[in-house]
Amino acid sequence: MKHIKTTYEIVTPESAELGDVEESGWSNEEGESMEPDSRDTGEGITAVDKAIDFFEDKCVEPSSSDFHPGVWYTDADSDIDYRTGAETRESYHLYEFTEEEQERIYRAVI
Repeated sequence: MKHIKTTYEIVTPESAELGDVEESGWSNEEGESMEPDSRDTGEGITAVDKAIDFFEDKCVEPSSSDFHPGVWYTDADSDIDYRTGAETRESYHLYEFTEEEQERIYRAVI
């Protein structure tokens, strides 16, 4: 099943001084399915199309300026808790996509 898993990192002013993150882990370890349902299939929508749509709703940057299998995508801007100064950023990881599908997604996102 083609899906996208989400991780997060929280950087606080204190952890930034140490060059580290305060906390990191999975936001969605099971992942969000990109498999087309019967209606999608009838309309010619593929898992790649769904992944591209998923990223269109977010402002993300790829982990590399050159494509390679395993590239992941990270929020371009952090969510900032102005009370504490903590910054949270999510990253998105493709699972079960072929190398060709990963490259098509990469080209559409950059």
